[in-house]
Amino acid sequence: MSPKISVIIPVYNTENYLANCLESLINQTFTDFEVLMVDDKSSDNSVEICRGFEKKDDRFKLVLHEKNLGPGAPRNTGLKIAQGEFVVFLDSDDMLAIDACEKLLNKAIKTKADFVLGRMHVLKNNKLTPVDYIETHLLNFSMSPFENLKNYEDAFQFLGSPVNRIYRKDFLIKNKIYFPENLYWEDVAFSFEVWNKARIVTEIPEIVYFRTIREDEDNTSITQTYGMKSFLDRDKIIEIMYKVSIKLYRKDFSILRKGISAINTFTETTKSIIPNAEKGITEDVDKWLKKHLKMVNKKVKLLNDRILFNKPLKFF
Repeated sequence: MSPKISVIIPVYNTENYLANCLESLINQTFTDFEVLMVDDKSSDNSVEICRGFEKKDDRFKLVLHEKNLGPGAPRNTGLKIAQGEFVVFLDSDDMLAIDACEKLLNKAIKTKADFVLGRMHVLKNNKLTPVDYIETHLLNFSMSPFENLKNYEDAFQFLGSPVNRIYRKDFLIKNKIYFPENLYWEDVAFSFEVWNKARIVTEIPEIVYFRTIREDEDNTSITQTYGMKSFLDRDKIIEIMYKVSIKLYRKDFSILRKGISAINTFTETTKSIIPNAEKGITEDVDKWLKKHLKMVNKKVKLLNDRILFNKPLKFF
């Protein structure tokens, strides 16, 4: 019989964190799941660690990429072969709370939601702190009269990471929602499309996900690295969100407003990470930023014009 949940883990050079990640699954209160460990051509001991778990627990399955393709591709690989009715994404340096699968699944079944969110805490120096934007919005939602987050305007700010949630697999497959590949910030594009295509979105108040801030300086995560590609790829993510807004627009101006909100929020985040750019690329980043902001303003104007003046939208 097929498992109820498929947990998809993209693995790449996380030998110092991977065992704890996988142990957090072995100890889950809900047990009817498979774990798809998709290795993206690691050069450390990650594959051997995965094989160890595969040998001792037949729910764990190792899938090997022949070359490194970035975090989006392993998640897509896992999604295409997943057998579960529901899907959970877990990064290989993070952990799930012991009852995460059980609590998320129960709420998804009860509400028939396309995806369900839970709280996320960050683990650094053995201390846990909440992820502020998630905490704030979930707290506000808990005091609102709405069962469905789609009816709660501010909830749209739940963009970004695809973790700390459970998805119905058929919702993702039928809507052809996959991750952009070979791009940084692929999770933003994925989350934007998921939100706009979902019918029902709900939440639970429990902490379900523990994100790790890596302390080993020679092996930081992609989200801690700001090379030139991480900036250039932000152009492509803006383009994806713009095109999704156009594609989904059916005289529903809320789609366009969400597109504008997402693009503007992403742009503000861009400005905040510029001081952390790698040494030696400051001049290139400054030149790129001028072009980037010009492109953003043009996209936002096109969406605004459609709302204000009923002008046609254009791809460019």
